[in-house]
Amino acid sequence: MKTSQSNAFKTHIFTIHTYRPSTFPSETANKESFDVREYKRSFNSSISMFMKAFAVLVIGLFLFTSCSKDEFMPDGSVANLNDANLKSQASGVTYYISQTGSDETGNGSITTPWRSLYKACTTVTKSGDIIHIGQGSFTESAYCPLSIGVSVEGEGVANTTIISHYNASESYGILDLRSGSEGTNGNQHISGISFNGDNLTGRVAITINKRSNVIIHDCN
Repeated sequence: MKTSQSNAFKTHIFTIHTYRPSTFPSETANKESFDVREYKRSFNSSISMFMKAFAVLVIGLFLFTSCSKDEFMPDGSVANLNDANLKSQASGVTYYISQTGSDETGNGSITTPWRSLYKACTTVTKSGDIIHIGQGSFTESAYCPLSIGVSVEGEGVANTTIISHYNASESYGILDLRSGSEGTNGNQHISGISFNGDNLTGRVAITINKRSNVIIHDCN
């Protein structure tokens, strides 16, 4: 009888120890569920930060590409190439001078060119336009004022020659690039021309005064 009670008691104690840990799985499950929620929250936060950084990068690249069209002017300011004035410079008209041309009947086109540089310089005044001088020698007796932004191109020093007979002043060249304000942005070039003073009949080839950004190359 005592043995039976002792066995029952031992069985009862064993039963208590057997069922006591049954509460642990529920606590562990709750902890694991909490950890999953925290992981998801952290993951979503990382994705959000990545998307924001990507958006900032895209905007930065867009602004950089837009600014790459800017050009610095001589006074330090920035001129946007989308401005109407600079667009016209990039798509200017080319006018022609030829030995077979005429200042009276020509219009400066390639089919009906002018004859003299003087006629072209006093007619073409729009920034971005180009005066193209054809092959041959052209004698000029009056100085030719070249407007801001207008360029002059010959067909090479061996092919295009301007002979100057303008000797009224030693201060002004046959091509005259003078401006009223110091540092005026010329934004123009002169190239491919041989200048000949005809034994000092003409004394100065080119005059540049108070004008910057004038490029002269392949001339003699």
